[in-house]
Amino acid sequence: MKKPKIRGELLSGNFAPTNIDFNLTFTRYYYYKIGPKGHSFIDWLKKFEPRINSDNVRAQIDRQINKLNLDNLNKSQIKDMLVYPEKRFTFLIDQFPFSMNYLDMPKELVCTFLIGYPKTIGKDHFNKQNYIEWILTNQFAGANNSASAIYETGLSIGHFFHLLDDNDNPTEKYKIFYL
Repeated sequence: MKKPKIRGELLSGNFAPTNIDFNLTFTRYYYYKIGPKGHSFIDWLKKFEPRINSDNVRAQIDRQINKLNLDNLNKSQIKDMLVYPEKRFTFLIDQFPFSMNYLDMPKELVCTFLIGYPKTIGKDHFNKQNYIEWILTNQFAGANNSASAIYETGLSIGHFFHLLDDNDNPTEKYKIFYL
């Protein structure tokens, strides 16, 4: 398989992110934004999400919101993204314009690119193990756990922003955003 290009640039590097369900993260952030003020998102998670009992995981969830520039949105904009999913793609284009190099993008968006890429070149029957092997072979991750995190995060972000469809195939929005 040929080396992938993202926005015209040959992709290289390690892109292992923290594996967090982004749809759940975004929903939590929405509830934080509509709730009482006076505490940080991390403090809100501590108080209202007791199942997240690790400061490290809370910090990773907060970083994911920050890296995707969602912390700049007001509660009305966040609600619109929940109610009108088409606004999610508009948000992506606004925050990460086509002129932006992939090195300046959050790793989570690069993960989605990696999950969609094989199918853009005819590898329609890739399963999770195929992706993990391909990610490791191309040195986008150094270990199985990291490759698995790329896979899971790529799917989560891809589905949320409608860059991947319900069958994990790249959508037209994927092609517009990445290719």
